[in-house]
Amino acid sequence: MAAQRKYHTPAIQRSSSMTTDHHRGFRSHVRRLRRGLRTHLSRRAARWLGTRTSRSAPLPAPQRILVCRLNKRIGNVLFLTPLLQSLAASFPRAHIDVLVRDPAHAVLLSGLPNIDQVYTLPRKPLAILKFIFALRRVRHDLAIDPMVHSESDRSAVLLSGARHRLGFAAEHQWLKLSHAALPDATVRHEGLKPLALLHETIEGHSCELVRTLSVRPSGAARDRAANILARADIDASRSPTLAFFTEATGKKRLPAAWWQAWVGAVREARPDIQLVQVIAPGNRASTLRPDIAGLAARELDVLAAALARMDGFVAADSGPMHLAAAAGTRVLGVFSHTSAAVYGPLAAGGQAIHADEGPEAAARAAIAMITSTVD
Repeated sequence: MAAQRKYHTPAIQRSSSMTTDHHRGFRSHVRRLRRGLRTHLSRRAARWLGTRTSRSAPLPAPQRILVCRLNKRIGNVLFLTPLLQSLAASFPRAHIDVLVRDPAHAVLLSGLPNIDQVYTLPRKPLAILKFIFALRRVRHDLAIDPMVHSESDRSAVLLSGARHRLGFAAEHQWLKLSHAALPDATVRHEGLKPLALLHETIEGHSCELVRTLSVRPSGAARDRAANILARADIDASRSPTLAFFTEATGKKRLPAAWWQAWVGAVREARPDIQLVQVIAPGNRASTLRPDIAGLAARELDVLAAALARMDGFVAADSGPMHLAAAAGTRVLGVFSHTSAAVYGPLAAGGQAIHADEGPEAAARAAIAMITSTVD
């Protein structure tokens, strides 16, 4: 009996240039020093001014809420959507504003309930100063720092001028909070951790919690998605249709051989399945096989609308994996160097498998997933 083949992410190769290695080592050393200095200063400030213990108190019904999440990754922005949906359900009369880093991410949040403005932080210092003054004139009742370890998020909350501040208590939390929760060690998923801010800190108000990701593309985005599918000769009405994405950052990326074997296993078991490969914007690479259709959409809301029309989606831990889950598609996440318990697809029917189980096992799981969807 032949030994089962294991598929591992290839090791990152180091440069042979001593000069390059020296520069990399120096930059890494500087980054460690900066992180250490920030941590030291944060802890000192937390002792004098900050919030190191939990605080619960009544909260007058907020009219305007600001949530700050200054992060460049698609998945981390989408992890904000359970909190945003929970805020809308718990305070249905409130207007919710969100501050994000990347203008391309605004469309991911603008269609959610009660979302009023999605601000993006300018890059130039003078523009940032003008933005801060404009933000303070809005006079938010409540500003939320949704993460435990984000200096940029809590800095934005501080500068907002909000009357009430909600965030996590920690030994490095230098921001003075009116409502603070301790991180819940029993909650592992990054998208669910912020929900503790609602059910542990607000007295006299029962908050309704939503535990799934969500993105709601506009009608115009759905129309553009339909046009892109038509131009790519993808019949979204044909079932079953299975989309997949082969890219990911760093060690999370699976080798091309793994995906080739996965496609072969799907084709052998179910030749009737329509395979669609999602191509990252700006990537000129072709699909794995000539008989596989390619789907490319630069706007994230358009891509979400296209993925919503698929029966299933398979990808490594990546932004498109979380986007498909938020769009309501059944997702199989293939994990290698990150934890599915922490970063798995947070949606109804979301599943995860480890890459070392092999592409054949992942193919069987994907087929079972979309078969149950179609049936």
